[in-house]
Amino acid sequence: MRVVGGARGSTVARQALAADGKETAVLPGMFVDSGGHTCDSPFPTAAGSWVTGCSGFTGAVGVEVVESGGSKSIIDVGTAPGDASRWATYLATPDSGTAGTAFGYSTSTRGVIVDGQAVLIDVVAGASAL
Repeated sequence: MRVVGGARGSTVARQALAADGKETAVLPGMFVDSGGHTCDSPFPTAAGSWVTGCSGFTGAVGVEVVESGGSKSIIDVGTAPGDASRWATYLATPDSGTAGTAFGYSTSTRGVIVDGQAVLIDVVAGASAL
């Protein structure tokens, strides 16, 4: 297993992911919308929403991560070269989205699938690193 990230990442999450034998990266990061706003949830903020503290967030189109060398990258979910193919759950499996909606992400979403491998984000570390 390849786990990438700073010392601030969740040790418990890393140990759980290590147990599955998959190549999974865990990076400090946040969800990002088309305007570049970041949030710890992929869902858009709206009046009455349970998503708070993410003013103006319109819904995730990808993730922004801090790589081990400190550089920041945005990984969009889409079809362009270098894009993630879909969203990933906290179990590093493909996310089926939110039933009954057009959202490709769900309350289980914790990252993206890139070239068949999950890249999960640690939003606690990401909140302070971005």
